[in-house]
Amino acid sequence: SFDEEAELITAKGRHIWVRASGEAVRGADGVIHRIQGAFQDVTVKKAAVRQAQHLTERLSATLESITDAFFTVNRQWRITYLNTEAENLMRRSRGEIMGQCLWDEFPSLVGTAVEETYRQAMDHGRPSVLEEFFYQPFNQRFEIRAFPSGDGLAVYFRNVTAQRQSREQLRLLEASVARINDLVIITNAGVWDEPEPRILFVNDAFTRVTGYTREEVLGRSPRFLQSPKTQRAELDRIRISLMRGEPVRAELLNLKKNGEELWLEVDIVPVTGTDGAVAYQVGVMRDATERKRLEDEARATEERYVRQRNALIALTDLPPVALDDEESSFHRITESHARALGVTRVSIWRYTADRQAIRCVDLYELDTHRHSSGMVLTSRTCPAYFRAMDEMDVIAADNATDDPRTCEFAETYLTPLGITSMLDAPIHLGGAIEGVMCSEHVGPPRTWTGDEKTFAAAVANLVSLSLEGSERQRAEETARETRKRFEVVARATNDAVWDWNFATNEIWWNEGFETLFGFKRSEIQPSAESWYHRIHPDDARRVLPGIRSIINEGREHWSDEYRFLRADGRYAYVLDRGFVIRDESGRAVRMVGGMTDLTARKEAEQDLARLNRALKMLSASNEAVTRATSEHQLLEEICRVAVNTGGYRMAWVGYARNDTQKSIEPMAWAGAEDGYLEKIRLSWDENCPTGRGPGGRTIRSGEPVICRDITIENAFFHWLGEAIDRGYRSVVCLPLKDGDRVFGMLGLYASDVLQAGDDEIKLLRQLADDLAYGIGTLRSRAEIRRTEEIVLKVAQAVSSGTGTEFFDLLTMNMVEALCAHGGLIGCLNPDLSITTLSFVLSGKLEENVTYSLRGTPCEDVSQGNVCVFDRGVQEIFPEDHLLVVYGIHAYAGIPLKHRDGSVAGIMVVFFDAPLEETALVQSTLQIFATRASAELDRQIADARIREQASLLDQARDAILVRELDHSITYWNKSAERLYGWTAGEVMGLSVETLIYRETDEFKAACRKVIETGEWLGELQQFARDGRPITVEGRWTLLHDANGEPKHILAINTDITEHR
Repeated sequence: SFDEEAELITAKGRHIWVRASGEAVRGADGVIHRIQGAFQDVTVKKAAVRQAQHLTERLSATLESITDAFFTVNRQWRITYLNTEAENLMRRSRGEIMGQCLWDEFPSLVGTAVEETYRQAMDHGRPSVLEEFFYQPFNQRFEIRAFPSGDGLAVYFRNVTAQRQSREQLRLLEASVARINDLVIITNAGVWDEPEPRILFVNDAFTRVTGYTREEVLGRSPRFLQSPKTQRAELDRIRISLMRGEPVRAELLNLKKNGEELWLEVDIVPVTGTDGAVAYQVGVMRDATERKRLEDEARATEERYVRQRNALIALTDLPPVALDDEESSFHRITESHARALGVTRVSIWRYTADRQAIRCVDLYELDTHRHSSGMVLTSRTCPAYFRAMDEMDVIAADNATDDPRTCEFAETYLTPLGITSMLDAPIHLGGAIEGVMCSEHVGPPRTWTGDEKTFAAAVANLVSLSLEGSERQRAEETARETRKRFEVVARATNDAVWDWNFATNEIWWNEGFETLFGFKRSEIQPSAESWYHRIHPDDARRVLPGIRSIINEGREHWSDEYRFLRADGRYAYVLDRGFVIRDESGRAVRMVGGMTDLTARKEAEQDLARLNRALKMLSASNEAVTRATSEHQLLEEICRVAVNTGGYRMAWVGYARNDTQKSIEPMAWAGAEDGYLEKIRLSWDENCPTGRGPGGRTIRSGEPVICRDITIENAFFHWLGEAIDRGYRSVVCLPLKDGDRVFGMLGLYASDVLQAGDDEIKLLRQLADDLAYGIGTLRSRAEIRRTEEIVLKVAQAVSSGTGTEFFDLLTMNMVEALCAHGGLIGCLNPDLSITTLSFVLSGKLEENVTYSLRGTPCEDVSQGNVCVFDRGVQEIFPEDHLLVVYGIHAYAGIPLKHRDGSVAGIMVVFFDAPLEETALVQSTLQIFATRASAELDRQIADARIREQASLLDQARDAILVRELDHSITYWNKSAERLYGWTAGEVMGLSVETLIYRETDEFKAACRKVIETGEWLGELQQFARDGRPITVEGRWTLLHDANGEPKHILAINTDITEHR
């Protein structure tokens, strides 16, 4: 018997397929006599088989081209098919797992949500979706969709690890915004009048600082935060900027919910929507209330300094209290003091003769401009106050009614007059306390500041000096009276009495000479030479001619002030007065007199003058800090102030460098510099000879270093000869600090041995601190401007287009933002070379090149590492000749990575000078690299999409995609050929009205694909020319990222000819 299929040609020439079956018929002799059988036309069946085979091949090609991984299992869970993407994600080849049991090949899935999803779909015959599953062996997350079929199960799955990371990053960003300390507020945009704009979002810091809850502010206009004091001009400026779509920065005074004032630094940035128009306004605000308070306090302090300085300058010229006009002198002092200190009452009290009480000699009341006197305070009623006057320098009673030193006269004096705080400074006369200068504050208790205490003491010292002057006048008057009564010797009754015999040229000294100057009379020669050899050389040139002129011109009285050498080597300031005794002929025979020690007074005057000069210098420096617009201008102005106002011979500012020599680089100077700073080479390295001087010690220690006399051996003054040649004798080096870091020094050079006291050094140190603060402020402003410029460049770069233009703009903006010599972006090639996508040098675009990375700084970057070489890159990579050709001294590179973490390319900037701001460069590169990496990935993805679209266009079947409302979103080339319309003509049109006339079958098919996810069947359609077409359709329902139905994919095969 036989049963075969064969292709035959009919008499009419038509090809048909037949099935021939039959058997042989044998005779009685066993020989075959005939064959009998039948032919069956199987042409249609054969065509259907070939069509099914063809469809299977096309389906397999389609499944191979889709981006989702796909595999099928039969009801015994054996793998029957998997596409290429499934091989990639499963990390197994078809040959390894086809025909194998799924659970045997992937045992870690047993008992998981994956097994539950697959079995639920298989058992219940319904699709099942697993939104996200973390597969521990691969450390990846997958989205899984399982569809049951008659043969088993079809599974689509894809890697959603990157999407999960993106969502997590978004969640972290939202959480960060909600928790940052800056206040964040987002409003809508476009309408500017009440009640718009409305608040759409505020973060936790906003509710915490303002006191309002989110429910209380959302939907309201931000105007409700304003107060009557809110600056209208600033509000108008903000409105104009926002209407223009421009970012704006301002400072506004608002109100908290509890009514407290709230100063805010506000940065408002418009944010565009998808249509490119401004849709939102994002405001970032910082609480500036404390800063404003500190600025107000600083202004108040500066105003106090100015008042006190002016008062001291005015009172410095105060003459000795006149015997006949003591009242007017005291009036001038109390009035100036009250205005400068801002107190209601100022009074001067002096001890009575028995020192058991103090009597008010002048009380000035500022409010009424009234003077009075005569009040008495006794030690019997106020013993604690009198003890305090004897024991303390200044009595500062912030709360006078409770202070144990002043509370004794609270009921009788303080409370009735409303006095709450007192600041009392002692008045000295002749080495003892003569009285007290009292400052009395009316109103809320007042905390006396250090400068106020110093000022009060300084004014009291001025009173002391004035009283001493009056006492000296009184003593001189008494001496004159005494001389008249007690003849010649009584005329010179002072501390050190002398008698000069002109005949023998001998001088006799009394015991007071030993007391004042420390000499024993037996140790010195009793000669005039012994006297004038001890006069300071600068004064001797004046004193000796002066005394000779008195003697030679017939006058009697002589007096002068000069410096006289003590036994300990120091000079005393003395007032020397003498009376010439003449014989009957008028010839001078003797001269008697005495010397009074003025050292204490002179030193006090000099201290006061130096202190006043330092105050003037501090005030002028503060004004310079306030006015300065650049760092170099500020440094030069401070140096000029030190020379012109402070009286120093030379002043300069140097910065500590972190180079190998640890050098101190001069930045600005003033005065008699004469090439000194160019000659010397200072260091702050303690192991270097030039680093052991005052400048190096100041930078290392962070403390002022004072060389009162640079000629002393232990001063370690390395450049002594150069300093002496330029008239320098003493040096003050003050540290410039940023927090705990010393970044430089201020050097003040004087022409004399330095006599500065602690108060003057404190003022100089404050001057240096103010200078450092000013430098920091200017640098902060410059850094803010630089950051704003960089942010603008980043925004310009990342908002540009795509492709070649994008990379050129990105590289140009990156180089300009970082002030770099050049930069490039390149794609990494398999042979460890790169091909540049954009190459910028000296501000110009260069031709793209391909070059090897071996032996270059880019080699390490290609391995995925960020590399920054702030200097010396040519020495580190001597094989890279391009570094020398382009003059590159510093380099920064960052890898550009695919989403899977592999390196796609590199981004590089290079500099023709050492790099200082490495952190800024690195952070800026991160921003630019993120955008560049995204663009590389996007280009690769676009190329893949174009390739897949090209494959679809080459398919013979008509492939189209439509929305659920039947509007067409994709139409391949085969569809254009089949139906006659181009893709451009049908996009957005309804497929129902385009190619169907009777739509009942079409609608039924649509319902089926929505219900089951798939539909397979035949439909009658019509081409553009009206020609009817019979198609076999294979429709698949496509879902969006949330699992919701989104599109219908239709693959239509023309079977018209087979009908």
